[in-house]
Amino acid sequence: MTSIITSYWKVFRLIFVMFFLYLMGDAFFRWDGFSYYATFSEFLPAVALVSILWSAVALFTAMVIWLGGSLLEWLCRRTGWKIRIEHLLLFISVFAVLGALAWTGKRIIW
Repeated sequence: MTSIITSYWKVFRLIFVMFFLYLMGDAFFRWDGFSYYATFSEFLPAVALVSILWSAVALFTAMVIWLGGSLLEWLCRRTGWKIRIEHLLLFISVFAVLGALAWTGKRIIW
């Protein structure tokens, strides 16, 4: 049971951090335009509400990704492969980073 909870929290932390980095970038980009006609104290409640809603979205997204990973882990265990959710997350993360590097390199070259 603790292994299940631990693996879910690993997925949740990853998704939560990614979502909030995106949210903070977007919020302060919008604040740049918002600052011309309002104060930061008027902008702060909107950011707080969006943060709460974004947390709920991160929770749901992490649950969907974790359930998919758990299903894949269960299928691999039934076939005899020793693949765990942590291995899957590491593979996807490395694949995404390499894809981003290739895309950035392509933009620099061309």
